[in-house]
Formats: sequence, structure tokens, C-alpha cells
Amino acid sequence: MLTDKAIRALQPRDKPYRVADGDSLFLLVQPTGAKHWIYRYRFAGKETTLSYGLYGEVSAAEARQRHREARRVVQEGRGGPTADRQAAKARVRLQVQHTFQAVVEEWLEGQRKRLAPTTFAKAERNFQVLVFPWFGKLPITAIEPPDVLACLRRIETGGHHETAHRQKR
Repeated sequence: MLTDKAIRALQPRDKPYRVADGDSLFLLVQPTGAKHWIYRYRFAGKETTLSYGLYGEVSAAEARQRHREARRVVQEGRGGPTADRQAAKARVRLQVQHTFQAVVEEWLEGQRKRLAPTTFAKAERNFQVLVFPWFGKLPITAIEPPDVLACLRRIETGGHHETAHRQKR
């Protein structure tokens, strides 16, 4: 394991070079002097690397802690830490970009050609009047099954049993 003193003593060279810390964790020293914490691993037959950040921003202890967590993910076979990181970013993008209303409107546009004009208009109106006020502005990932059930029960209590059934589909 590298010590802080040894890491600070690493000097840049003409080409990038690696200094092992152990368990496939290493420091990549760039010609500019930047020192990146890198984890190199194989998952599903492919070699992949995962960067933990620059030395100075990420201490040796913090890099080793992240490395232990990433190794555990690889050993459990859950798609690798890179896949976990990409999935987390995708969830954030979905929350920011995709409200329930935006997703439904996109879906309705796809249904426009399949449905008769009156059927399409009725479906659009039902969403506008009965569902969007309930959770139209919520991110699609924040809506849970109990939320949907509460919305459907609200429609049913208004005496619209068939409409509630249709909205469920």
C-alpha cells in the first residue's frame, strides 16, 4: 500500500505510468503531474476501469474505501461498479426530465394513429382531468403502486368505475 509520503514523491514522466496500491487499485501519474486513482477489473469477460478521482481531491483512505465497495459489487456479480454508476446517473436523468405527464403525453402521441379520433380524445381528456392533477408533475420514478391505487380509488369514488378500470390499463 502506498503512503501519502510516497504518493507525494511520485514525479511526472514523459509518458503516463502506473504505481500499484494493491488489489487492482493503482495511481495513474500523468505527464502533467495529475495522479488518478484507478481500479482495473474484469467483468463478463471484458476489462474495465473505474476512476475514483484525483489524488488530493480523493485521499488514499477514501480511494481504498471506494475500492473495497467496488470490489464487493464485482464479486457479487451485479454488473460491475461502472454499471451501478451509469444506472444511478440514468435514474437522476429520468427524475429531472421525465414527469409522469411528459411520459403519458409521449405515449399518447404514439397511440394517436392506432386509436379512433374520438377514443383518442376521450383518453387524452381522462388523463388531463382525472390523473394529471393527481401526480402529473411528479417524476415518473417517484410514483409508487400505492399512489396509483389512491388515484384509481379517487376516480371510482366519483362514480367512474369503468373509467378507473380503463386508466389502470
